[in-house]
Amino acid sequence: MHSLSERKPIYLVGVVLLGLLFFLWTAPVTPQDELIESVWLMEDPRGSLGVQDVLAENFQPVTNYLMLGYNTSAQWLRVRILPATDGGDVVLLFRSGAPDTIRFYAQAITGLHETNTDVDVGLYQSVPPTWPSPIQGFRINPPDGGGEYLVEIKSAGAILLNMTAQPLSEAIVMTERTFIVQIAYLTTLFFIMLWSLQMFTVSGLSLFGWFAAMQFATLVHNMFFLGYGEKLFSNFSADTILPLFRLSVFLGAFLTITFHRAVMIRFEPSRLAIRLFDVQLCVIAVSLIIFVSFEPLLGLQITVACLGFSPIVFLVNAATARSEATPGLTIVRVIYVILSLSFLLNVLGFLGFMEFKLLIIYGYLIHGLTTALLIFVFLHLVLKDIFLKARNAEKYRIKMEYQTEIEQDKNQTLLGFIHMLGHEAKNAMSVMQMSTAAERISEAQRARADNAISGLTSIINSCNQAVRLDTNDLTVTLKKCDLADLLRQLRANLEDAERITLQADDPAIVQGDPVLLEVLFRNLLDNAIKYASSGSDISIVLKREIDGYSLLFENEPGAAGMPDPARVFEKYYRSPHAQEEIGSGLGLYIVHRLVDLMGGSIEYMPTKYHIRFKLWIPF
Repeated sequence: MHSLSERKPIYLVGVVLLGLLFFLWTAPVTPQDELIESVWLMEDPRGSLGVQDVLAENFQPVTNYLMLGYNTSAQWLRVRILPATDGGDVVLLFRSGAPDTIRFYAQAITGLHETNTDVDVGLYQSVPPTWPSPIQGFRINPPDGGGEYLVEIKSAGAILLNMTAQPLSEAIVMTERTFIVQIAYLTTLFFIMLWSLQMFTVSGLSLFGWFAAMQFATLVHNMFFLGYGEKLFSNFSADTILPLFRLSVFLGAFLTITFHRAVMIRFEPSRLAIRLFDVQLCVIAVSLIIFVSFEPLLGLQITVACLGFSPIVFLVNAATARSEATPGLTIVRVIYVILSLSFLLNVLGFLGFMEFKLLIIYGYLIHGLTTALLIFVFLHLVLKDIFLKARNAEKYRIKMEYQTEIEQDKNQTLLGFIHMLGHEAKNAMSVMQMSTAAERISEAQRARADNAISGLTSIINSCNQAVRLDTNDLTVTLKKCDLADLLRQLRANLEDAERITLQADDPAIVQGDPVLLEVLFRNLLDNAIKYASSGSDISIVLKREIDGYSLLFENEPGAAGMPDPARVFEKYYRSPHAQEEIGSGLGLYIVHRLVDLMGGSIEYMPTKYHIRFKLWIPF
């Protein structure tokens, strides 16, 4: 798995884009540049009136921010636009979601920048869009004192309209700013979608897959809504693009409900609360059939109205949730309260129940970013918990593997111990059995039996010492002691004392444990006597050094040969040729552990003809 730090570039891009959005969003439009003097609205229920008929109808005054909801009527606007102060061209821009069709009519006497001579109705002529941008716009030149213009709007979807008339230079700036805001917004959604896809690939959690699908549907719908559909599908006719735009509403609604249902299931809300999601999904499916079969507008109205109930469904599920899944019920409830408010404002705007300037211009951005960023935070916390659990699981796995290796080592050690003890006990018992089988036991037989018993006792003592060392059961009691004196006393008590030569600086005082030092020296001497060639000398050289004493134990190799340097201090290790002698393979292991315990060191330093162990004991 990738660490969280590996995804910081994605977060950085998101922060930069959001900062850019905030800067451009809050950049004010200079009030004196607005050239729309007044706007009147008239509704044509059947959509059959022509321009001459419309002129005779009564118009109602409205603002240039319109939220008309879903309806089949044609909407006619009569707009009075003032000329630019510099006498130059004026651009009438429609900044929000584009309806299906917008037709602009100008009086012929106003000096049109571009006209369509095929359509001529009295004093008015149809003007095609003349603004090279996804934002629909018409470039005109109002007469002195201002001119009146007609706008016909038809749409099978919701009508959200913000009209603004700006001098040419201001229109260019506004268009660029709006374009940058939209591209930054769409790019943010795109990066969040890529992030969710990456996390779905990494984690395998279906929640990220549903979120990626929801973001894709939102991205497609917003691109149509902002007028980029014709640019992206330039080879398609308007009759093809508009149905695709409407179908994206159903796709987005279905995936939105499905995703939030998957989120809420993690927190185990009541069964009835989850069924509310299922009802919404069924309603959306039925409304799609209605849309495709016979009444597109009714299908859209049902879908959007169904989404209008989402805040209630969200809050009911959040309130009845019982499981403390990541990132916690409190955080999830706060997130869904904010999401519910965003959903409610967005749906009410689309249905035409609210006429709020900010929603008309930035409703898509507010809702899209609110949803994307809140869910991004939610999934980020979920992902963080997943990676934390995965890291802990990996640590636990490593720990268990380590413990398994330790257990295997212990088992191998135990098997080695049992094999060694069984072998040596068998040898000792065989010697004693042969020695006691005769009616009368000779001195030689008695000596062999005593030697076997002594060897077996030595093995048991060595095993006991090794166990106490392995379990840290040995306590070091420091006191002044003379190494040379300890060696002389030890040599005097050995049967082969005459074979041992000692060269020592006298006295050799150190702070040590005399009992443990005696065990250490005895094991080295026993090892040398047992495995040296018969009758050969064993040499001990004790010298004073700067920070302690060095002791060199040296003997000629016997029948067992030279020990393996890589295994000489290994527990239960015995040379293959040493099996004839009674031994445990613990002597040098105990020596090594005791030296470490007392802060000294020991090295195996063989020569071509001698086995040598160099020991160092600190003062």
